[in-house]
Amino acid sequence: DPAAEPDPAHTEERRADPPPALPVPADPAPPATPAPLPKPPKPCVDRLAPRSSFRPTRHPIQVTRGGIHFRGIAWDRGCGKLDRVTVAIARRVGGGTGLCRYLQATGRLGAVVSCRRPTYVRARGKASWSFRRSGAFPPGTWTARIRAVDRAGNAEKKVLKPNPLSRNFVTFKIR
Repeated sequence: DPAAEPDPAHTEERRADPPPALPVPADPAPPATPAPLPKPPKPCVDRLAPRSSFRPTRHPIQVTRGGIHFRGIAWDRGCGKLDRVTVAIARRVGGGTGLCRYLQATGRLGAVVSCRRPTYVRARGKASWSFRRSGAFPPGTWTARIRAVDRAGNAEKKVLKPNPLSRNFVTFKIR
């Protein structure tokens, strides 16, 4: 049966074909160096103190013998983000002697100290803050100053007296 027998010429051709050659590298390649890792972002270096102000509205300060309510705003000019706003409220004593009694966190007036050494109490909120204390406040001349602090530890400069350029120090009277 001719179909069962393989064709000798055809068989010889198959045997004559060489197997495919594998590529052989000429020189061994050096090991691949890993790609450099991306650099981490530079840390925040904040040297700018935040700022604060009594709210520029019609009634940012409400004072009566029965309570005190202040409102204001604060903002941070650096990358540290705002951490807190503090308020120092003092009743001047002894005329022009430079002595004050600062309102404590308990709501009571502290001992007589120099007006240049304010006692700060934390306000509620940060960028839009509020400070409220109720109680019987004695008549007299009072001062209030605010101070913002950012997460980097930068604190707004202490204001020791009213200044037309500064909106974070006020003087008021309780009658």
